[in-house]
This record gives sequence, C-alpha cells and structure tokens, in this order.
Amino acid sequence: MTVTAYTWKCTDCYVGGIGPDYENVKYLIQEHHNKTGHKMTEPKKETFTQSVITKEEDKLDAIFRMQKIFADQIGNKYGFNKRYPEDQVKALCTAIIHEAVELQDHTNWKWWKMERVIEDKDAAREELIDIFHFVIHAALVLGMTADDFLNEYKKKMEINKQRQEQGY
Repeated sequence: MTVTAYTWKCTDCYVGGIGPDYENVKYLIQEHHNKTGHKMTEPKKETFTQSVITKEEDKLDAIFRMQKIFADQIGNKYGFNKRYPEDQVKALCTAIIHEAVELQDHTNWKWWKMERVIEDKDAAREELIDIFHFVIHAALVLGMTADDFLNEYKKKMEINKQRQEQGY
C-alpha cells in the first residue's frame, strides 16, 4: 500500500516536514521561514510505502508498526530522527496542536453561536487521524509499544474515573 504526501525541507538547518495536502505544507514552510528567515524547498509530492494490517495482527500493534515504518521513512529523509528526543516530542506537540485547531475548525466551537452539526465529517475525521498519527509518533519517540500505550491509557482512565466519582 502506498501513501501520497507533500514534503519540504529547510536548506539552512535541515528541518523538514510532511503534510497530507499542499496548502498545509505551504503553511508549514511559511511558518518556519517567518521564524527563522531560512530558505525552504518547494513542496514536493511523494509516495511512501505503507504496510497493510493483516487479519491476525492486533489493530493497535498494526497502527504502531505502520507509524514506525512511516516515521522512519520521513525521519531519516528529513533528519527528524537525528534530533534529540525532547526536540522531536516538542515538534510533534506543535503538529498535534495545529491539527487539533484544524479539527476544531470543522466544529461549532463558538458556544455563543447557534448549534449546528459537523457538515464535513470526512474532513473532521481526517484531522482526527492526523492528530492520532502524531500522538503515536510521539509515543514511539518515548519508547512506547502498543502494549505500553494501552496500559498507560488504562491507568489514566482509572484516574479519570476516580476523579469524576470524587467531584473533580
């Protein structure tokens, strides 16, 4: 299975990025240029190899495996894997925040306006998956496996349940 995405690279500091659509990548390029004054390459449409989920494989394990393959492909290509883990997690947090804002744009987040439904659920779902990609990538940088992720999720769920029971 192949995935198509747009990539870019800073010619001065070797920072790079990837995005699902041309406009998203152009925005990332402009943001980096505004912060640094560096020159960037134009977005380039590329195809990456992505493994498929087998019927025998656990779905969360498959997601972690596919994300690891993809993260290694783009990380090696753009030098992301050469950054310190803390810097990788910071960059992934920034990506998560921006994708969350894109998801929020598909909702009626202005509580003072008349209620409405999400009109473009496909676009909202795509943004949600973008967030999940970056969350799983951050988990990988932190050395987590799918089992670790699930165990941490369960622990946090118990904490959240207790908080709600205690009027948090």
